[in-house]
Amino acid sequence: CCTRPTSRSDVKKWHDVGRGCCLGYDKFKKKQHFWTPVPHGILQDAKSQSLTDCKSACEQKPNCQFIQYGWNDGTWCAELTAAMKCTKLVHTHDSCGDGGGDTGVHTYTWNRGLRTAFHDMGPGCCGDFDSQHVLFESDSMNISSCQHQCLDKEACRYVQFRNKHNNGHCLLLSETTSCLNLSTRKACKHMRSYILGPLTGFYCIQAAPQ
Repeated sequence: CCTRPTSRSDVKKWHDVGRGCCLGYDKFKKKQHFWTPVPHGILQDAKSQSLTDCKSACEQKPNCQFIQYGWNDGTWCAELTAAMKCTKLVHTHDSCGDGGGDTGVHTYTWNRGLRTAFHDMGPGCCGDFDSQHVLFESDSMNISSCQHQCLDKEACRYVQFRNKHNNGHCLLLSETTSCLNLSTRKACKHMRSYILGPLTGFYCIQAAPQ
């Protein structure tokens, strides 16, 4: 009566549009000698921690559709609305602000329909996995950053997360992990599991014996 979910291969939250920046961003930057937020254009233009952090920040804004990241291998992050005309990218040395469009910057867009790409499987952790299934582990992440890490890893299928004060324990498992049953043993206390991707048919989650 239980069927395994479809592959996550058709789930891609972010898409790399290409090298360079949006034409609308370039025109705006050339008109302005200093940066100020524009509700229908540039929402943020500042340093971030990483590409993952830049994407996560965009997702938190209801009107953010594009990000630009990668100038000179740095962490500068530009968050843009759909109004910034990103159908055409520019990547010459005198485009894309002071950083230049030929120094590694790329433009990314995301599928808002995948906000619910992660399905809450319930309390507990996958009952049968070993170190070969672990793709990533951290004790200093929130649930959003943890799930973002999974989206950035092609083989990731499961997220296991335990709240821990301001941060939490994040564990990412590959799609080869057997996770039809969740364990509620002591090691899984306060742990919650999530699965990435569309669910088809009837998918059952049962608590495994402790």
